[in-house]
Amino acid sequence: MPAIGASFFALLGFEAASMVTQRVRDPMRNVTRATHYGLAFVLLVYLLVTMGIVLAVPPSVLTRQGAPLAAFAAIYAGGWAASGIALFAAISAIGALNPGVLFFGEIPYGLVRDGQLPAWMAPEDERGIGRRALILGITLGAVLVIVSRFSLGEQVLDFLLRLSAATNIFFYAGICLAGLKARTKPMLCVIGIAFSAAVLYGTGTEAALLGLGLMVVGVAVHFALGGRTTPLGTVPAD
Repeated sequence: MPAIGASFFALLGFEAASMVTQRVRDPMRNVTRATHYGLAFVLLVYLLVTMGIVLAVPPSVLTRQGAPLAAFAAIYAGGWAASGIALFAAISAIGALNPGVLFFGEIPYGLVRDGQLPAWMAPEDERGIGRRALILGITLGAVLVIVSRFSLGEQVLDFLLRLSAATNIFFYAGICLAGLKARTKPMLCVIGIAFSAAVLYGTGTEAALLGLGLMVVGVAVHFALGGRTTPLGTVPAD
């Protein structure tokens, strides 16, 4: 079951394109296509790569390896291929920072714009960017990357990954519940709720309870701000 939580974290953010609709040309068409096609492509790649490694590499080798792709390359192409896999993994990770940096500023600013957070948490600058939240997010991310090089940092990173999965799964479960209430594809909604419960169980009791606590705090902040959102594109007054 813990593997379910880790797998879900790897898929977090497939709906992220919807968070930048105001900055996308023809969002009704382009955001929908990016979400559907992007998710389908990533799932296909994950499935092919994972199944290929499981079928090609002996289980005894996989259990001792922390980098299964590099192990696969080393067995069938030699050590130079394993080093190449590691190099391209680093390039991929650096590339993944690009959307991450953008969302560090966009998500808090979007919540402020919709009235879910007070305006001082992500004030708009002259270019329409929540610069304060952007800088804070980048700083915290850099600190986390640095400390992850140590044993204690690895434990912190593992817990934060599980906490992120546990916190986000409540949003997905809420969407499924809303779909049930609206009678929109109820069978898929039931499957989604069951999957959400499995992910929550896989993250562990501590992460699940803390994620629930964070959701409760978010609800309290929502009602403290009046219990409703302001029209999209406006920033509530302090």
